[in-house]
Amino acid sequence: MHNAFGRCDLRFDFKDSDYTFIFEFKYTHASYNKSDESLMVEALNQIRDRNYHKIMNRKVRAFGCVYNDKLRQISLLKELV
Repeated sequence: MHNAFGRCDLRFDFKDSDYTFIFEFKYTHASYNKSDESLMVEALNQIRDRNYHKIMNRKVRAFGCVYNDKLRQISLLKELV
């Protein structure tokens, strides 16, 4: 869903369900001076600050994800509660 503040990185809507799953991804690289944990805080704050999780008539589960370039995988996944 696009709004005045932008949109989340990934959104799943299910046809036969009231639920929507949204994901905000952050990317870490060896040249960055940010930890995976600080990027997770940024992802969850972005969901909250930009109201990605407030979709009318839907139950939303919102997740922050941090992709670690060195590990080549998602290193952190956390649900916004």
